[in-house]
Amino acid sequence: MQSHQALLEDFPLTRMIEVPAIGNSGGIVVLWDDTIWELDEIATTTQEVHAIIKVHSLNITWLFSVIYASTHRNMRKTLWNNLKNIKDTFDGKWLIGGDFNELLHNSEKKGGNPLNASRVSNFQNTINHCELIVMGFKGSRYTWLNKRFKKRNALIFERLDRFLANNEWLLCYPNAQVQHLQRTHSDHTPLLMTLTSNLSNVRDRPFRLETMWMSHPDVIKIVDQAWNRGDNLLGSLVNFESELTGWAKKPSGIFSTGKGRF
Repeated sequence: MQSHQALLEDFPLTRMIEVPAIGNSGGIVVLWDDTIWELDEIATTTQEVHAIIKVHSLNITWLFSVIYASTHRNMRKTLWNNLKNIKDTFDGKWLIGGDFNELLHNSEKKGGNPLNASRVSNFQNTINHCELIVMGFKGSRYTWLNKRFKKRNALIFERLDRFLANNEWLLCYPNAQVQHLQRTHSDHTPLLMTLTSNLSNVRDRPFRLETMWMSHPDVIKIVDQAWNRGDNLLGSLVNFESELTGWAKKPSGIFSTGKGRF
């Protein structure tokens, strides 16, 4: 088994939870700075790490699950059952992310064989059971490439990596954004999540859609972008709230149009 201990020397972080790799396959590592976060490891398997995170600056806690799903279908079924069991026993904010080795829509694949309907159904049923929302993203549509560059017609692109969260977590981090970064040495694209939270705003200033906004031409574009980025209705609504709130605060947004505009 290969340890990830050397990673602590490569990054300015202080603590680590790991599932060691077996040869060149598998392995999960979670690194953090304990002056910012406090992590309490709950459970680990070869496909998952679950930990309770306490954010010092906000004095809140939530469950973080890191996934590296097996390429074997039967093992993924075990993973789906584990996630369902967590949902049935845990009541709180939940963020989950990683490589799920599974797809949800035809739009998430280019090249290769068609999607397997049964596999898609098992994955979607797990998401529904866990009441998770597939988060939107910025960047490339696909997160994995089979690297068969010599035969261009054999190239396969897929979105295997993603973040999901439940509604309680999204209410705490309504402006969380996921970005698909540039792929380098790996066949997977790195995912970067940016978190900003203002709990007082979440509690005391609920989102309100102002009627006058709907007469602005930019709003139609925002609706279209939010709908395309979301994987379901609730995800699209979360994206719409975030995008529209950010637009309204910009100099080119609603507050700089002048009194006579509306």
